[in-house]
This record gives sequence, structure tokens and C-alpha cells, in this order.
Amino acid sequence: MENFSIRIHMYPDNDLIKTINYWSKVASIPRRQFKKSYVDRRINKKIGNRGKLPYGTAHLMVKAMGKKEFGVQLHRRIMGWIEATVKQMNAGVVQW
Repeated sequence: MENFSIRIHMYPDNDLIKTINYWSKVASIPRRQFKKSYVDRRINKKIGNRGKLPYGTAHLMVKAMGKKEFGVQLHRRIMGWIEATVKQMNAGVVQW
């Protein structure tokens, strides 16, 4: 897991501690691997959108640590996860 870090994009109505705890649990990445969070403070955002992303969005960063083959293996694994998720969604197993 040392190859991963996360940067959180959040909104003014998000709680920083709850947001980091949420993404740490979901991604199984320790809090120490989180980078500085970004708070979106645009003033022209629609008020009706508040609360729709209670934990903001997580941006996963992958470090190859000088191992080119790591990136290839990880890419194949991620593409497999995406393909499996799409198949489950098309089969009605995963519902959003």
C-alpha cells in the first residue's frame, strides 16, 4: 500500500476528519498517506448541489517507485476490476 496516496477534493459543507476517515476505510489506505486536501470554494456553484457528495471525491495517486513493471501490472489489474464491475452492473448485480 505504500505505492498509493490520496488527495481529497471536498466542498465547504464537508467535514475534513469524517471525509478522510471515510476514504481511508473505503480505500484501505492509512491516513498518513493522504496528501493536502483541496476545498472547492467556487461562489457560482448551485445551492441545490449541496450535500450530494458528502465525502467529496478521492484522487488516487500511484507511485511506481522506479519499477516500470509495477505500472503495467497495476494497469491490467485495474482494467480487470473495471470490466468485472461493468459486467455486474449489466447483470443487475450492482445497483447505484
